[in-house]
Amino acid sequence: KTTFRIINGSFILNDTEVFENLSAAVNAIPNGGAGVITVAMGTYTEAENFNVVIENKKVTIRPKDHSYEPVIFSADSQKEFLLEAKQNSQLIMEDIIITGQFSTEALFLNNAMGIISDCEFYNIKNKYDEPGTPIRAHHSEITVNDCTFESNGGVAFGYETNANVNDCTFTSNNGEDEGGAIYAGSSANLAVTGSKFTLNKAKYNGGAIYACNLTVQDSEFTLNSAAWGGAVYIGYGW
Repeated sequence: KTTFRIINGSFILNDTEVFENLSAAVNAIPNGGAGVITVAMGTYTEAENFNVVIENKKVTIRPKDHSYEPVIFSADSQKEFLLEAKQNSQLIMEDIIITGQFSTEALFLNNAMGIISDCEFYNIKNKYDEPGTPIRAHHSEITVNDCTFESNGGVAFGYETNANVNDCTFTSNNGEDEGGAIYAGSSANLAVTGSKFTLNKAKYNGGAIYACNLTVQDSEFTLNSAAWGGAVYIGYGW
């Protein structure tokens, strides 16, 4: 006798539990536990899929296997953030598209670990409808691989964060005062490898990158602009 079951639902935790929204799936992972959430193709705008907090757990978020259309989280009306990874947590995100208006940032890591791979961040806006922050990290370890950032504000790494950016593309981002594509403060360590920076701008310092502790390898900078350091500015910051 052969038995099978059909699982319907947008968010599936560890291939067994089905949930209607991201918040419920994350909250179902036990304290100190780990879970893989696979997401059905589609565009998600509902409030229950935003302002999701991860604490003391390891969470992986990626599309369902054989998804032929993208998974998009679109804040079509202002949300505070998509995900916040807090103390003793790890966020792994793969092949997700994020866009829309966030009053703080799309992703926030605070005393956490993150690996963000093959994701797209485009047209992120802040609460003033100006270019907004796609990723912010404080006191964290973060690796960003093969991601695309277009028409956003700058990624922000601060407060004792170690950040590795590998094989990413940054195009037409506007970091306002400093760091058109990436801002890394005085206590952050930033390593950039194999990445491309094109047409990014800042008003004052670092059209592509503002950093205090920086290594760059095998990367390209084209037509970035700022008052000082059109491509890169080495300075001081938070």
